[in-house]
Amino acid sequence: MRIVVSTAAVLVASWACFASALILQRGDTVFPRELVSFGPPSAAPLLAGTGGDTWDRKMRERGWVMREGDGWHLWYTGYNDARSDSRFLGYATSPDGLAWTRWPGNPLTTEGWVEDMSVVKQGGTYYMFAEGRDDIAHLLTSTDRVHWKEQGSLDIRQVDGRPISAGPRGTPAVWLENGTWWLFRCLCRDVEGPESLDERHRRAGSCARPGGV
Repeated sequence: MRIVVSTAAVLVASWACFASALILQRGDTVFPRELVSFGPPSAAPLLAGTGGDTWDRKMRERGWVMREGDGWHLWYTGYNDARSDSRFLGYATSPDGLAWTRWPGNPLTTEGWVEDMSVVKQGGTYYMFAEGRDDIAHLLTSTDRVHWKEQGSLDIRQVDGRPISAGPRGTPAVWLENGTWWLFRCLCRDVEGPESLDERHRRAGSCARPGGV
């Protein structure tokens, strides 16, 4: 399955600036208060790495929460460097969004790399856009939330059809609106010196794909 996304615009603001802009909009009618105004954090994590010799000894990056009629659903990334250098997909459910139970069949993936996922449901199919190894965004699909099929890397194009330049294009955030799929992605470029998260320049890219994936 080939996935092609056309680049509609490139934003010069970083993800941090994007998040800051949302915070500045608190109280504004552009963003409902329930999306931008939060209370104090819980005293303990609602779900964390096991700390033991399991596939999800540790958890990392952004998980994705979806609420459907039968409760709350969470996909997350677990890893254990003593077992593998990869990052695998886990799943948990909750009746109230507070008490979470890991899926007994975890991990949902046993090869590849899945993190920073974004999930959209269209019809009877769940589309998971995730960051893969080397910060390359890819797509997985499922009809039951737990069995996922790899569909390959996203083929992101300029509006004139040319591929975007090679390099990282991870941390995908996707939504579907009026028949058009919208993708925000993170582009990372290392600066001189030892690599660390604080030493990377980040900016966001915006893409659109009319019709479907």
